Amino acid sequence: MMGKPIRIEHVTKSYNGLEALSSTSLHIEEGEFVSLVGPSGCGKSTLLRIVAGLDTPTNGRVSIADRTVTKPETDIGIVFQSPVLLDWRSVLDNVLLQAEARRLPHDVYAARAQDLLAAAGLKGFENAYPYQLSGGMSQRVSVCRALVHNPSLLLMDEPFGALDALTRDQMMVDLQKLWLRSRPTVIFVTHSVQEAVFLSDRIIVMAPRPGRVEAVLDVPLPRSRRLSMRGTAEFNAIVDEILHHFQRMGVIRDDEGETPDNTTMEMAL
Repeated sequence: MMGKPIRIEHVTKSYNGLEALSSTSLHIEEGEFVSLVGPSGCGKSTLLRIVAGLDTPTNGRVSIADRTVTKPETDIGIVFQSPVLLDWRSVLDNVLLQAEARRLPHDVYAARAQDLLAAAGLKGFENAYPYQLSGGMSQRVSVCRALVHNPSLLLMDEPFGALDALTRDQMMVDLQKLWLRSRPTVIFVTHSVQEAVFLSDRIIVMAPRPGRVEAVLDVPLPRSRRLSMRGTAEFNAIVDEILHHFQRMGVIRDDEGETPDNTTMEMAL
């Protein structure tokens, strides 16, 4: 199933008089992979919840395929930073939770779940339990669970933030492969600029609170992408452009006022 377009029009959000999200407008094309990057507290997760229908904007409108979002969406997959697996269910049964909740045909979706697990490098672990998995394996199960019902929209809120660097690298490769199979529309929240560049078609750079769109950058790198691409001039030019936006806003800086390297940048965010 191809993803659906999303239109965010002049959306604001305030909590008890404190403005978390300033007027924000975006148009995300169907099947597009878009990342939100910005400092903590700039409204990235708030915007994600509003798109999902889990929160309501103070002002403005969000529509999916020209239909205004007024309640929690069902044709959607969500992945959080924590995998949130049920300890008493096997890997396969955790993935099938989505299908069971929607009363979808068990045999059809069990086969799809096994196919997704194989694509995520988890073939042979279908009958394992969460306590037998590493953090990266658990998060792969979470991604498969979000995709098993073939949603048109996938929302991901710092899904790799708690993983070590090597596991994050593998998760980026695995996610790209899984996304390319069906091309849902993706909104991906991350603090890692390199992660955003590797995965995205476009990157939304957000300013500090109250959050707002500071810049929108295209990522014209060919797919499918390999980790070695991170060493290319084209890749690093995009990373540097994002870094300069954050430096100009005062989000990141070093002692000499020069542009910090990519590692320093990610830690600062």
